[in-house]
Amino acid sequence: MPAFLEAKLKKQPRPWLNKKSGYLYLMGPDCKKLLAHRVVWEKAYGPIPENHQIHHKNHIRTDNRLENLELIERHAHMRMHHPRTKNFGCTVEGCTNKAYARDFCSKHYWRWKKYGDPTTLTKGMKKLCIIAGCTNNALARGWCGKHYMRWLVHGDPEFRLTIKQTGTCTYCAKPYVTRNMCEAHYTRWRRGTLYGSGVVRAEIA
Repeated sequence: MPAFLEAKLKKQPRPWLNKKSGYLYLMGPDCKKLLAHRVVWEKAYGPIPENHQIHHKNHIRTDNRLENLELIERHAHMRMHHPRTKNFGCTVEGCTNKAYARDFCSKHYWRWKKYGDPTTLTKGMKKLCIIAGCTNNALARGWCGKHYMRWLVHGDPEFRLTIKQTGTCTYCAKPYVTRNMCEAHYTRWRRGTLYGSGVVRAEIA
């Protein structure tokens, strides 16, 4: 018997049954109660690692034969016996918080519920516009500012003015749409912001 067990147990220990828990106990040094199945395991394999427990394979708590014992991680052992309990830890790797729902802590559960993935980060994460080919950051309804304004004004985020005439914009080489301006300069003119070219709205009208 290993030295650490000799220090734990008295000579010829007598196990007794705890009727409330159903486990067999042994009396150790200083009248300290020891679980019999843990003593059997430690006698054969040495100290039990941290955050691990001994499981009875046939679920009979008094059957402490070595072949009936199994070393299991603590959270997995608790889920095995208490599948609906909230006292075990979060199942996300590296998380030490207690489980809240669906084996996740509160933080990871709400991430899973909102994004479908408990590991999705939200703080500082930028989302792109959902319009295909657009690389701008999303502003509202999943669209960037440009597509959101198109939806707000025209009812379609992919709306584009139809070019009915041929020619180039007065301020750039792009084809003009109306008033001898391309779509971009025409939009600036409507907003009254076409001052970068040194032209005010009244002069164009």
